[in-house]
Amino acid sequence: MFKRSFSLLMALLLVLSMFPALALGNVSCELSADAAKAGDSIRVSGTADADTWVSIKVLDSGKNIIVYDAVKSDSHGQYSADFKIPSGASGTLTVVAGYGETVASKTLRVTAPSTDSPGGGGGGGGGSSTTTDPIQVAEEEEPSAAAVVLNDIAGHWAQESIEKLVARGAISGFPDGSFRPDQNITRAQFVTVLVKALGLEAAEGKVFADTAGHWARESIGIAAALKIVNGYSDNQFGPDDLITREQMAVMIVNAAGLSKVADAKQFIDGDKISSWAKDAVDTASSKGIITGYPDNSFRPQDHATRAQAAAVIVRALGI
Repeated sequence: MFKRSFSLLMALLLVLSMFPALALGNVSCELSADAAKAGDSIRVSGTADADTWVSIKVLDSGKNIIVYDAVKSDSHGQYSADFKIPSGASGTLTVVAGYGETVASKTLRVTAPSTDSPGGGGGGGGGSSTTTDPIQVAEEEEPSAAAVVLNDIAGHWAQESIEKLVARGAISGFPDGSFRPDQNITRAQFVTVLVKALGLEAAEGKVFADTAGHWARESIGIAAALKIVNGYSDNQFGPDDLITREQMAVMIVNAAGLSKVADAKQFIDGDKISSWAKDAVDTASSKGIITGYPDNSFRPQDHATRAQAAAVIVRALGI
């Protein structure tokens, strides 16, 4: 009996030695420098499981995330990414790389604050923008994912989905560091996140009369060219209208190329779903992409939130 158990143990150890990354799920983290100034670029690299998304977080001394990024390891488990130390950062930063419970970290000492003056010379002014209201810029042309700290999603039911889309650069927060997960999202905002998340492109996009000078014109055009979205008419898209749950269902089903289901889930308010959205709602709900509420209602005309949009897109992507 002892010999048999010993033989089985040795066989198991042999198998594990042949596939260390698979068995152990190790992640390593190395930095291109141990000390640098604010504004300098740092490369983080290492090994992980093959073909796996590795999250990269830079934390300040208060454990606040000041940079968030993600990179996919190659077929050999190698990964690398560059990030810039934010202006104003000081003291000792902690760089954490990994996924789930499997992480590795390194410390990075910021030797001096950036001496660059605001505005920094470059850029030369004179650049035009279709949106000049700073509130609109914050709400519609959101800043880059690495520029803010998402300070209001900890413990939120959609936290993981939000972080995954932030890592892909598909959505981000606001200048004050908030994400506002329960704030409603517009048709233009949802289409933009969808196009970025799926990496969609089109040779020529449709321009509606009310999107010609809009900040989301390109994304809306791409989605329209690929038959993901339709306007209210040939000339009107309604980019700044709040998106409804049934509109979101149609867009996500079209974008993911999902086939119509035969045995659809029945909702108590199914008669309120618009005829043009019925198949999409059936498909999205049956596949668990857009779920109903505990009372078995779907609420098709309710406006979707930023958190709901993030969750729906992540489910459709299967990430």
